[in-house]
Formats: sequence, structure tokens, C-alpha cells
Amino acid sequence: MQWLRSKVQDHPLYVSLSIFAAVAAQAALTWLDQLPNMWAGTLAQEDSVTVTLFLGTAAAAAILAGFAGVVVVFGLTADGDRFRVFRLEAGKSLRGNWTSTSLAGFAAAGLSLGAAITVVNGPDVAAPWLFELSLLLMAHGAPRTVWILRELIIVVRNEDRVRHSPGKRKDVSITRSG
Repeated sequence: MQWLRSKVQDHPLYVSLSIFAAVAAQAALTWLDQLPNMWAGTLAQEDSVTVTLFLGTAAAAAILAGFAGVVVVFGLTADGDRFRVFRLEAGKSLRGNWTSTSLAGFAAAGLSLGAAITVVNGPDVAAPWLFELSLLLMAHGAPRTVWILRELIIVVRNEDRVRHSPGKRKDVSITRSG
């Protein structure tokens, strides 16, 4: 179990590729009538309802991409020895996670937008699968972004403890005197 956790945590590309493969397999099996079409009800709605749903999801995905970007910029620009150690020790895993969180949001937004365009311009057969892929990428990217943020918060807490421990006296005021 620890091996699987390590692969999921350190290799977000594997998770993303698994999501793509699962959605492609589900779409193919549905098209071949081996699985019921779980999206038939969505496609039976008026186009305006479906497009609104897809565009709303695109907006949520864009928010996720923006939030992931803020977390990444914070992690890249934060100063202090502990941040440098964190960035150096995490190495390739951290780069993959930072990249994947932003990419998941952008890809999900694009896929939802593509689903909406497909509904309007037809044929809409691909729209639900683009939408499903979008939802799953957000479900993958959002917790990963929060996990990275949580790790950065721990680094901040540890840095603050060292810089402002009772044995050290530092000027922490926002104005300088004399």
C-alpha cells in the first residue's frame, strides 16, 4: 500500500494517464453498448442547460488553475533556509506536482469548454466524455493543490518557529526605527 501511495503522490502523471485511460475505456464500452450511457440524461436536456453546466465547470476549473498557480508561486518565491531545503529535497517530485496541479486546472477548463462547443456545434457524442475527463482532472488536481499548500504551511510554521523562538530577539515590526 505504501508503494502505491508513493507512486500516486510522487508521480501525478501516472494518475492523469490513468484517468485518461479510464474515461477512454468507459466511452468505448458505452459506445459498444457494453455499459449503459450514464450521460444520456444530460444530453437529453436542452442544449442551453448542458452548455451552462459545462461552462460553469470550466469556470471552476479556471479557479482551480489560478489557485494552483498562486500556491506554486508562493512555493517558488518564498525565502528562507527551510524553503530552499524543501525545494531541493523534493526535487523532481515537487516539480511534477507543481506542474500537474496547474495543468489539471487548465486542461479541465479547456475540456469543459470543448464539451460546451461540441454541444453547440455537434456532434455532441464526445461532449459528455470531455466533461467527465474535466471533472476527474479537477478531482485529481484540487486535493493535490491543497496537499502542496498544506506542506508549504508546515514549512512556514517551522521557519517562523526558528526565526521567532524565545531565545532569539529579532525586530519583527513593520517599520524600522533609527
